Amino acid sequence: MGLGESAARSFALTQGESNQLAFRRGAIGLAGTPAMIHLRWAKAKDGWLPLALPWPSVIDAVGVYVIWHEGNPSRVVRVGHGEIRERLHYHQEDPEVLAYSRFGTLRITWAGVQSNQMEGVERYLVEHWKPLVEDRPPKVVPIAVNSPFGG
Repeated sequence: MGLGESAARSFALTQGESNQLAFRRGAIGLAGTPAMIHLRWAKAKDGWLPLALPWPSVIDAVGVYVIWHEGNPSRVVRVGHGEIRERLHYHQEDPEVLAYSRFGTLRITWAGVQSNQMEGVERYLVEHWKPLVEDRPPKVVPIAVNSPFGG
């Protein structure tokens, strides 16, 4: 049930390598605007990952993340960027985020992103999903990415 530690280790490497390939392509869309970057969002084989992961120390990824609750309707609680292991540890004990667990199970997904694009991707996700808990969005140009929810 869920990912084991060894599966998580190999998943993080595979995910990061896949996203690096997408960034290297450097596709340009119409009118010279950058095309949407396709990220590979973390997900277990049997569904979304809980924020309360019992093994966050095995996650070896740097990038962006999205935390949401599964209420009806579900809502994005927090968007951020950085070293996923550190951010996950922090938010597992963050009362501002945990307060939303009363609406439904808190879930998390993340994707590896190059350091020079993390703030732009975070800004795009914040503008698109309007999280319930929000820092001041980075003052950078948003970088469009695919939805973590497949839509």
